Amino acid sequence: MIKFSIITVCLNAGNDLLETVESTLKQSYDEFEIIVKDGFSKDESISKLPQDKRIHVVQKKDSGIYDAMNQGIEVAQGDYLIFMNAGDRFYDYEVLGHIANGIKKNPGDLYYGRCYNQILDVVDPAPKKLTKYFCYRSMICHQATIYKASMLKKRGYDVSYTVSADRERMLYAVIKEKVRCTYLPVVVVAFQGGGFCTTDKAKKLLASEKERLTKMYFSVAERLKYGIQHKLTFPTLRKKVLNNKSIVRAYRRFISKIYGN
Repeated sequence: MIKFSIITVCLNAGNDLLETVESTLKQSYDEFEIIVKDGFSKDESISKLPQDKRIHVVQKKDSGIYDAMNQGIEVAQGDYLIFMNAGDRFYDYEVLGHIANGIKKNPGDLYYGRCYNQILDVVDPAPKKLTKYFCYRSMICHQATIYKASMLKKRGYDVSYTVSADRERMLYAVIKEKVRCTYLPVVVVAFQGGGFCTTDKAKKLLASEKERLTKMYFSVAERLKYGIQHKLTFPTLRKKVLNNKSIVRAYRRFISKIYGN
């Protein structure tokens, strides 16, 4: 049986942590463990967790979210790892079962599905194949990504990145390790959204770290080629248009049809 480690890192996450943990406990597929990596929360969120032998709380100081995730990886006993932020939840009770069946049919190292955006009330699209161009311009929702444990135990998240280590790890997997990436037609997570990554500070960090990643993983010729391709999609106009929730829902649904999701 395939065993999953569901890892949630948190600090004073309140009821969001409980919601995420309970979402996992309700999964019909029960070969999993839940690792709650807590940075010594003071809001009593840890004490509210259910008493269940599948829940393992690790309280340890860390230098940030990616260091905490690496600490979770170290103690994980599952065959495959899924990271769920506090406040996120599995889309339905059958998700882990669908993922396990997908892995059995197509053994590999990295799998990904789709995510439901709670803020926009829409299921985001996902490509059937992770091309280098897709990795240049976008990335898969981290909570909808399933990594083989041995991959992350060998090389975890680069903590020199403040907000983009998950993107860096996927780029490393696709471009450097050249692992087999398999799309699963499963909506994996109901993504809460919001939080630090939506702040102006985070956006500046994201822009800076994306530039660093682009130079590291793409040649000058690729940056020129993909840059031109990206500009032809009118990113600035799309960004303005997509500030309207009704328009963004229609746009995501249109893209989903293109991807065949």
